Amino acid sequence: MSVNQIDQIKDILFSNEKRALDALTRRIEKRESRVADMADVLPESIGRSHADGDRLNKALRMPVEECLKDSINRDPKTFADALFPVIGPAIRKSIAETLKAFSESINQAIEEKTSVKSFKWRMQAKKAGIPYAQFLIQKNLEYQVDHAYLIQPNTGLLISDAHRTDAVRKDDDAISAMLTAIQDFVKESFGDEQEGTLETADIGKYTLWTMQGPHAMLACVINGVPPRGLRDELTEVLERIHLQYAEALESYDGTPNDKLNAIEPLLDDCLLQQAKDGEDSVAKKKGMGAFGIILLLGLAAALWFGWQKYQFQDKASKYVAALEQEPGIFITSSDIAKGRLQIKGLRDASAVKPEQLAASIGFAAEKLDLNLQPFHSLEKKIQQQRITSQITLPEGVELELSDDGVVIFSGAVSPEFKQMAEENLDGMLGVNQLDFGKIVYSDEKLLEKANELLNPPESVFMTVQDGTLKVQGEAPYAWRQTLENIDTQIEGLNSVEKSVLLVSEVNRIQQVHNALNNESIHFVWRTRLAEGEEDKLVNISAQLKEYGSQLEALQLEPEIVLTGFTDNTGTDTQNTELLLERALYIKGRLVGLGVRSNWLFVRAGEISGARGVVNEEQRKVSITLNLDRSLLEDVIK
Repeated sequence: MSVNQIDQIKDILFSNEKRALDALTRRIEKRESRVADMADVLPESIGRSHADGDRLNKALRMPVEECLKDSINRDPKTFADALFPVIGPAIRKSIAETLKAFSESINQAIEEKTSVKSFKWRMQAKKAGIPYAQFLIQKNLEYQVDHAYLIQPNTGLLISDAHRTDAVRKDDDAISAMLTAIQDFVKESFGDEQEGTLETADIGKYTLWTMQGPHAMLACVINGVPPRGLRDELTEVLERIHLQYAEALESYDGTPNDKLNAIEPLLDDCLLQQAKDGEDSVAKKKGMGAFGIILLLGLAAALWFGWQKYQFQDKASKYVAALEQEPGIFITSSDIAKGRLQIKGLRDASAVKPEQLAASIGFAAEKLDLNLQPFHSLEKKIQQQRITSQITLPEGVELELSDDGVVIFSGAVSPEFKQMAEENLDGMLGVNQLDFGKIVYSDEKLLEKANELLNPPESVFMTVQDGTLKVQGEAPYAWRQTLENIDTQIEGLNSVEKSVLLVSEVNRIQQVHNALNNESIHFVWRTRLAEGEEDKLVNISAQLKEYGSQLEALQLEPEIVLTGFTDNTGTDTQNTELLLERALYIKGRLVGLGVRSNWLFVRAGEISGARGVVNEEQRKVSITLNLDRSLLEDVIK
């Protein structure tokens, strides 16, 4: 055996293993393949290592800490921007707890002092729900935020603004641009990229405060002397704006943005104010009587206004509670200000109208300030109302919505109802499936649909009973064929009973067959017809045409046999020729009268009688209609 033959045998025996080893070797040597294999099993490897103990934590702790330190050293601004919405509230909470402890110590020291004014202020502080020391501090404050601007620091574009209705307004875009220019000037002159911003400026009786954020600057124009705590409240507003709209703020280019329109209600929260109470006026005593009357009148007025306020607050509380109980309405905040009930929240279009609910409990609608944004509620009651608004439920039909979004129909409906429900509810939010398992189709509606689709002839009578279509009477074969598969075309129709339905073509075929089969046409001499046979031939041709047409309508081929006969008066040769001659003559006449040639078959009959004896009864052509009745029975099954 030669070396080439041995190599060929090796290739035959080990070619597959060699290709597999070569492929495995290439995969191991290829760096991209090893990287892909490692990426495929890396998540499961990390998960299993973490489950086995803290070895993975110890191994990753040092590299992760070094990566974080390096990233913060290289780009501290990115980390500061990311922590901006979180670190501020944490710092303020710590400061607030410290100030609260300090305030309580002051309050304890002042509690021991008594006077008419201190007693009055104590009552007011208690009514406001704040410590007496804080109330004393607030008595010396007076401020009002007139304007609030949200500005993009890099471009100076005005993102949004809010103003008091009685405040004097200037060119807001110009103010935004000027504030940005001033900030840039301060940063370039006295600071760097991360510090050196202008936070406070006094302009006559106004004070300008600015609060910086990663993607927007908040500038507030304050009339009066604001407390330091106000800056924390304004900063909270700026943080909420960044928390909700950071991405939109970062990409703002001056183009109107529907999403940023929602910032304006948040800026309205910046328009805070605190009025300073004046000193108690001391009336000159002109007599105890006048003072007593004034005191009584004031007390009566206070009681009356207090009662009115109590009634308003009581009705407002009941109204808010009623709104919260209504499906499709979600209340985010409710407050009473300036004698009006202010409500913010969400409302589905299918939910009850708030004004109607207010009228039902006796709350004045003109005392309402509603800010209910539209939303799509998936509460079951609201979803059912939304479904019933899309479809009209026939009388006696009910629907039920399950917790998993399945609409279950029950009752008797027409076949079109299912299609209508599927078209209107397909793709509706919250509707996962339509269940027609409990639907019963009305026999009356099924019959109407059957009459509409089939358009039966007057000779047909149809009824529907328990979902079965029963057809009686007589109808053409072509119409009878339309009954095939009609139960699949009409939703809810179970079956079709047509065994008693007669086919009109079959009846007519049988009538013609009974009338013409074995009928004869007689001759007086050779191919000359006997008297009266001409009219008979015309009548036979008309019936044969109908006979053939009816058979072809049933997809059957007519077979009409013409057999020639004669008596024994001529020679044998003449008589034999005359048998076919007469049959061919009648065929030609029938074809000329409209009978189709392929239906007609010619045959020679017999020569009958004694030789030389004239017998005109044997001078004829007999007509035979060959009909396989089993084929007819197959048709009408």
